[in-house]
Amino acid sequence: MKITIIGAGGRMGSWFTRYFYMRGYSLYINDIDDNALQALSSILLEGKDVAGGGREVEGRGERGEERITIVNSSLLNDVKSNYTSSSTYTILNNSDLIMLSLPMDMMPKAIYRVARYMHRGSILVEISSLKHDVHRALRDAVERYGVKPLSLHPLFGPGADINASNRFVLIPVIDGMEEENIAREIFPNATLIRVDDVDEHDRAMALVLGMVYAMNVAFAGLLDCKDIALCKELAGSTFTLQSLIFEGILNDDPRLFSSLLMNRHVKRYLKRFIAGNEHLLSCIDTRDRDALERIYNKVKHKIASCTDIEGSYRLMYMLLKEISGKRWVEGMKERGE
Repeated sequence: MKITIIGAGGRMGSWFTRYFYMRGYSLYINDIDDNALQALSSILLEGKDVAGGGREVEGRGERGEERITIVNSSLLNDVKSNYTSSSTYTILNNSDLIMLSLPMDMMPKAIYRVARYMHRGSILVEISSLKHDVHRALRDAVERYGVKPLSLHPLFGPGADINASNRFVLIPVIDGMEEENIAREIFPNATLIRVDDVDEHDRAMALVLGMVYAMNVAFAGLLDCKDIALCKELAGSTFTLQSLIFEGILNDDPRLFSSLLMNRHVKRYLKRFIAGNEHLLSCIDTRDRDALERIYNKVKHKIASCTDIEGSYRLMYMLLKEISGKRWVEGMKERGE
């Protein structure tokens, strides 16, 4: 199978490039960042930490150099022009699978631009975190050009081990069973979670991603550097975990943040969240302890009725123990002990 990855130099694009390379596929890799492509190609050919997790492994398959072709010109810029070079057409038309690993706001147009040059029956994969506009573009591409769609949402980040049983959401576009079979063929070790309704997926992502990013970025914005240093020194369990979350989030691309908050469901939840905070503030202003405790107990009762909050409490301390142990080891390494 010949695979083209557009956006291979990005964080998730490089993850999928490493994944497919390790499974012996022939790859065309493309990105607007030529330096990122060169660095990625060197890592693959030298076998440095290809799988992730800090391990060095040898690339599988013979003649690794012949299995990676760097496409320096932007395929997307080429195909949107009136003239498409023969090399671009050949790459797109000869590919059995094309994966788009691009910012969400670019994805619908990219689908249209690429699909028209693919041969009928080839597979077009997109990995957006939100699906409304993308899903519609994929359906149209199927009807116009006869490609096979695959709409996936990876539930992991670029630091995941490529050999792990990573989790994907599969959102069927045309034929759910066929698309599920395609996904299982190219990701045999993956755990697939099928969500048939696009709107249900995006509504859930407004909470799982949009609101989590909004709350953490807003909270991080409250802190000065001196606050962070003091808080970490005095931190117990809650701030330690919270700081790991917002610091991890702040590693992401700002375009991901803006795209997640542009999810049409986020605004409704954010308004409810602000209203809830205003209610808390009014209780604080009036020094109404009873009202604050009623709010807390109401939320606690609701959540405890549908999940094991005591188990979560124990798990929190297990995680903290694991984190503390790793930090102690890292501190010893830094001190040369």
